[in-house]
Amino acid sequence: MSHSAIVAYANGDGTFDLHYSRNGAEQYQLKEVLDGYLEGEYEKTGSDMPPLLPTEVAEFAADQEGYEVIEHDLIKQDPFAEEVESAEIPFSLPDISAEVLFVVQNWRVDVFSIVPITSSLLPLLADSAEVKLYDCERLGIRPEEATADQQPASYSLSGSDFFDLQIYTEMPPSLYFPFCQYHLDIVQGINMETRAQKAGQSESPSTVLYHDGCVIEYSGTQPRQLIPWSAIFVEVWSGDSEAPSYPWTYDGNIPSPRDLANELRLELSMVLIEELRQDIATLRFDNPGVITGIQEYRSRELTRFSTTIESHYGEAISEEYSDFTPFMPLPLSEA
Repeated sequence: MSHSAIVAYANGDGTFDLHYSRNGAEQYQLKEVLDGYLEGEYEKTGSDMPPLLPTEVAEFAADQEGYEVIEHDLIKQDPFAEEVESAEIPFSLPDISAEVLFVVQNWRVDVFSIVPITSSLLPLLADSAEVKLYDCERLGIRPEEATADQQPASYSLSGSDFFDLQIYTEMPPSLYFPFCQYHLDIVQGINMETRAQKAGQSESPSTVLYHDGCVIEYSGTQPRQLIPWSAIFVEVWSGDSEAPSYPWTYDGNIPSPRDLANELRLELSMVLIEELRQDIATLRFDNPGVITGIQEYRSRELTRFSTTIESHYGEAISEEYSDFTPFMPLPLSEA
């Protein structure tokens, strides 16, 4: 399993070029690699750093004990976004599963844990996705057979189906828990598919997820429309500190932002479904007040989410890169 990261490398004008790293997040390893690279290659004088040279960074890492570098691919050679303002970084990340952001500016490397956020997920899925769930054991099939043309799904969800509480009551745990856990992966996959279509790519990314005996197949219902998501950033290692403020994994005393993000990923999805029983159970898509009701629910859910994060990490949340406000007024028709 890879632990992907994003490297935000400052330009002379205060903007950032963003690079992808397939495994740079693990143990925060890029922090020491980038520090050593800058220390070893350049005099730390003046405000303008040299351009980022991923090949040379990888060559430096390959010479260090304990680092595995395959084909100098520690940092992708070409940036996926250029000249990005700091306030736009949360909305420029292409990978909703990326775990760590490394910000390189003023000859220092600051490390942030990435906590992805969206407005309430079920309303977004209802407006933007179709999801099929296959219980391979009950269907008597192998996972690779689940998406065959003639194979009926155990559950097919679209539109108002996502608010049908009877479905969640009947759904076996072998499907229910993976469906809750992989909400964000579905959002990411639909956005990747949309970007591929916009770019005219002949091959689209996979739209199938596998979890033990559960297979999740999904597709977007709004052609060429991205599902909005963003991220907040918790500082885990200041550029002027010798050791991280938060460990890579939970040590029993100090919580790891990475572990919290994983817990929230499942917890918030499940809590959302449970709260639907009280908050949205009476809403119907033919009810004139449904969009207003969902907007209000989104606002409450996002407020609760932000309060949970702030209670754990307080001042460690980066105000420069983190912003909750874009999702507050988002109408369903624009989701």
